[in-house]
Amino acid sequence: MVKVVSWSRPLPGQIGFMGLEVKMEHRQKRIGEILIAVGVLAWAPYFLMKLAGAEAEMEPFLVVHLSGVIPGFILRRYDWIRRLLRRPRKT
Repeated sequence: MVKVVSWSRPLPGQIGFMGLEVKMEHRQKRIGEILIAVGVLAWAPYFLMKLAGAEAEMEPFLVVHLSGVIPGFILRRYDWIRRLLRRPRKT
């Protein structure tokens, strides 16, 4: 028997109507965090090359950085973006 405590959205791991959706949101945020980390770490080889005195072009590192950070931000903040863009209901 499942006891319903409230009608709010269940936490991850709880049984509920939107339990699957909660797991997907958690997965989206985790993937977003990983993409942001990869995007930020893309600059490590660039700075190491600069410290070593090698000539390094910035464009390839910038492409990898933006390819990780922009989708990562969207995945992590998807709920916030959706609330921001939601049209107010007419009453």
